[in-house]
Amino acid sequence: PQSNGKAENAVRTIKRLFTKCRESNCSEFLALLDWRNTPTEGLGSSPAQRFFGRHCKTLLPAHGVLLSPKYPMERDTQAINRQKQRQQHYYDKHSRSLKQLTP
Repeated sequence: PQSNGKAENAVRTIKRLFTKCRESNCSEFLALLDWRNTPTEGLGSSPAQRFFGRHCKTLLPAHGVLLSPKYPMERDTQAINRQKQRQQHYYDKHSRSLKQLTP
């Protein structure tokens, strides 16, 4: 059986993030915003960048150029497609052909 590892990993990460926020008495919303602004490994852009086309404004100082939209996301799209192809390759390694269905 296949499981949704990405979703489970995201839930685990957020639970850990919220636990650390409660221990240090920080805002969960700001921590979540910072987590969304953190670049994804292998893609070089954050989920917020891919969704909004720019960095989101946080408490960390950022140059105004980073906050303006940049819509050409071809490099990110290509990286996501390569990642999907790699996942499909490894998924298909253990698949087998189905028998022909007869009516």
